[in-house]
Amino acid sequence: AIIPFGPEITIGGVRTNISGCTNSCGQHHIADVGLFGSTVESNGKVLPVYSMMLGGGTVEGKATFGQFVAKVPARIAPDAVRTVIDYYVDNREDAEEFQKFFRRVGAARFRTILEEFTDLSVIERRHDLQYDLGETEVFNAEVGVGECAS
Repeated sequence: AIIPFGPEITIGGVRTNISGCTNSCGQHHIADVGLFGSTVESNGKVLPVYSMMLGGGTVEGKATFGQFVAKVPARIAPDAVRTVIDYYVDNREDAEEFQKFFRRVGAARFRTILEEFTDLSVIERRHDLQYDLGETEVFNAEVGVGECAS
């Protein structure tokens, strides 16, 4: 897929997989940017978050699992992904693929650039983060029917 980034930047080949649950059917672990649903407790509240893995991928006969880099609140997960992609676009060498870029730069660097999305002191002041993406009711961490169950 080709992802348009403003009028002058187009990147291709960055695979993003997302699932609301931790089951691997969303294949978050083998994507360049993988997100799976999770929770974090903050100030007595359970907030919906996405665990972000970076640097996964597959090639003929080989799979590389992404590395965990952060848990980001669901409501601001799109901004966190944009931050990762912007960093990649601004710092890659020529047409360097994301997986190679991630191995060169390292997980620690991405943890640093994602700190604004993981700082609990900021998160606790944002009441909107207790709502999941697209929801109008406060997040409830009870386990229900999985999104892949029929």
